[in-house]
Amino acid sequence: MVAELSFTIFSYLGVWRPETWTSKWSIRVYNIYNFFILTFEYYYAFTFLISLFQNIHIAGVRLQNLFFFSSIFLLAFKVTYVGVYREEIIFFKNMFLEKKCLPRNKEERKIVKTLIDKERFNSRIFVLFALLTSTLYTLLPLTSKEINSLPYECWIPFNVSTGAKFWGVYLYECISIYLATLLFASMETLPSIMMQQICIQLEILIYRILEIPKLRNKYIHSKLNVYQEEYRLLKECINHHDFIFLMEHQLNKIFGLLICVQFFVSTINLCISGFYITSVNFNNAYFWVALVNLSTFIFQIFLQCFFGELMTRKSLSIADEIYKMDWSLLNIRSKQKLIIIMMRSNRPMQLNGFSLLTMSIETFCKILKTSYSCFNLIRNIN
Repeated sequence: MVAELSFTIFSYLGVWRPETWTSKWSIRVYNIYNFFILTFEYYYAFTFLISLFQNIHIAGVRLQNLFFFSSIFLLAFKVTYVGVYREEIIFFKNMFLEKKCLPRNKEERKIVKTLIDKERFNSRIFVLFALLTSTLYTLLPLTSKEINSLPYECWIPFNVSTGAKFWGVYLYECISIYLATLLFASMETLPSIMMQQICIQLEILIYRILEIPKLRNKYIHSKLNVYQEEYRLLKECINHHDFIFLMEHQLNKIFGLLICVQFFVSTINLCISGFYITSVNFNNAYFWVALVNLSTFIFQIFLQCFFGELMTRKSLSIADEIYKMDWSLLNIRSKQKLIIIMMRSNRPMQLNGFSLLTMSIETFCKILKTSYSCFNLIRNIN
């Protein structure tokens, strides 16, 4: 299953109804659960917005509330977006299960296993980073001698000065942020996983193309018409290549808007995190919490940009790999088919955010530069 960890977390947290559920009552109950989760996410985001206006004159609290509001509101928007594009996402997932996309031999299965292991490792590292950040935020108030502050400065509609109410709200904030963190980590790794899956298909395609010249040695004692076989295989490779371009189109159709919005929110969050680090004393425990938080956001952006760059380079490398083949072993019709594949591979596969930005290492550097410029502006104003 593609992105198994992400969709499993989505299912448990009410974002993604399991596709195997067909009972009307189970679907209705899950839809109610989904509505509750959505309402809770938007409510939780707006508690930070209210607190932002209540503490508009306190710079530290103001920036912290802006950071949490933008992060959680974007998360709630993404959860809604996934629900709206559910059928498109299911169609996209099923594309990877088409016969032409499945590994056919031991070598292809090895390619898939190697890349999927890397994908799972990166996903788990990011989830652990996100959970570590939330754990530090929730446990830090408990380290002081007198526990008189909540983990997060959000608006509470009643007085929490009494013990029972205080600990009740404390527990509420801990549960809320952990749920939001799991959703955030699963949601942010989803585009990266899909780009990695496209890279797997490109790797399989390259392997199949490079195996074609070996047919002459493979069937040297067979009555099989080698030229007809290589022509058939090349035709399959062209169809596979076209299908991968359809995957890229579907990828941009689903995640284009999310990537565009993510660019602006990530710039704001990096800027706020950087400013908070510079405004807190080095010996303060919150400095290290903010540093881990900043590292998590940088890692999140880097993952998406890295896999976007990897997908682009892998799609362009097809022509280079074909150049390395021994063309003299192929007939004229096969050579013509290879030229078609090379011409098609001149157009890079990219994840674009409404043509405003492209997921690449260059974009990652631009985000860091823009965040640093905004950071300098805020620092000068304050």
